[in-house]
Amino acid sequence: MGRGVIIRGLWSAGMLVWYFVFLWRVRIPRNEAAAVAVAAMVGGYFCGRFLGGYHSTAAFVGAILGGFAWLAVRRRLESWTQILEAGSFALPFAWVLVRLGCVVERGHPGLVTDAWFGLMYPDGSTRWDLALLEMLWALAMAIVFARRHLLYAAWLPGSLALFRLCVMPLQTGSPDFLGPAMLAGWCGFVVWIRQRPGLISTSTKF
Repeated sequence: MGRGVIIRGLWSAGMLVWYFVFLWRVRIPRNEAAAVAVAAMVGGYFCGRFLGGYHSTAAFVGAILGGFAWLAVRRRLESWTQILEAGSFALPFAWVLVRLGCVVERGHPGLVTDAWFGLMYPDGSTRWDLALLEMLWALAMAIVFARRHLLYAAWLPGSLALFRLCVMPLQTGSPDFLGPAMLAGWCGFVVWIRQRPGLISTSTKF
């Protein structure tokens, strides 16, 4: 029970971090940005909860779609590119906490290893922990993003998909392609929507 509370607390903390970094990064009026962020968090919760437990990747995609839905209702389609950038920019900052919850849960075991940063699992084995590797990757990305001004942040989900494919040989059991597929699809959507200047305004740059 105690571990479950910690995991859900870290998952929720990650969503809150995403919320505040999003508000800091987005370039739309603050009152509207807050409403978009709330809609995004609701979308993230439901997508993450109903696509296989607390599925973090589905939560990220759901958060972006929730923000889109709000803007579509408000007929503020010109703000879509801002949501693309701000939502993607906030991802690594939130991902550190979300993946820390997965590390506590030991929910992503890898192959047995004698590496010094392998983690002990309940069966007594020391294994690669894919959540730990992804948390370290997110921490590195967050440091880079915090120190540098990046024009486009929406490439990040694609790089996360590539990272997951690279560490997939360390997985046990059947490979999970759902997360990388969603992240790659997200980047494909970014490319697609940027090729249609008549649909949205791309005049606001980050």
